[in-house]
Amino acid sequence: MRQASDIWSVISSPGTTIGLSCAHTAGVFSLALLASSGCGAADPDVFEAVLHKATDPEGMPLVVLLHGRSGSAEGILERTGMKEAAGEAASVLSVQALPIFNGSTGWDLASAEEHARLWSSVDEALTETGADADRVILVGYSLGGMMVVRAACDAPERVAGMALVAGAMETSLVDDCAQEATPALFFHGKADTSAPWESTRTTLSVDEILGFWVNSNDCLPTTQTTEVEDTVDWDESTASRHTWSECQGLDVGLFELAKAGHSWPGSPQVKEGTSGINMDVDASAEIVAWLVDPQ
Repeated sequence: MRQASDIWSVISSPGTTIGLSCAHTAGVFSLALLASSGCGAADPDVFEAVLHKATDPEGMPLVVLLHGRSGSAEGILERTGMKEAAGEAASVLSVQALPIFNGSTGWDLASAEEHARLWSSVDEALTETGADADRVILVGYSLGGMMVVRAACDAPERVAGMALVAGAMETSLVDDCAQEATPALFFHGKADTSAPWESTRTTLSVDEILGFWVNSNDCLPTTQTTEVEDTVDWDESTASRHTWSECQGLDVGLFELAKAGHSWPGSPQVKEGTSGINMDVDASAEIVAWLVDPQ
């Protein structure tokens, strides 16, 4: 078992972001870069991550953020504004996938070693922060969302809640998932072509995913729908919020994003005039309000 000092290069004061011992640079990781710094994919003991500690993290939730294909731990923190959204409500651990797609980073969904590295990073972050191990929230974007579902199915006792943004769920998990009550929140664009709303050969449709988790959480089958105020004109997208309530755990929810594609709603990096994204919804703020710090 690695010690916290083996993965966090700087033990800094609370309220700051901690870097890692393995070399990291913005952008796409290559096998050569990781190997040259001792962080090669062949070494199962190395798993890169970035940890942002709340000012008073002990006993607080831990948000675990997983990026999509070709992404990075640092990049998804900036793209989502998650550490700013979490504020003092939680610490945020952003985990780096290794290069598996011809040098491009991604999650090996079926790999037991990949899941072991993920949970090892979570355990180290819990030790470093003193966060509550019973309040671990998994959040995934795109392929990271698929990894989140896998993790929740394989180790539901470790997951207090999950959120998928432009994610998907593998068809094979219908029979292989532990299917225990797990509060869940979903954000999905109707015009997403990378993770389509409808089912594919290997993934469920958004409606099927919602049905699966509504059933897993023993929610009432009726849906409450509210229209999100359209406060941003230039995004050409509107949003509806669907809620399944009176569940065994917290409610299950979906933000349905009209005309939005494969994107993170409300991303602070998006410039005015960008198409294919909804800016009426701040996904990070909604995740914190729904799963991390529900009122």
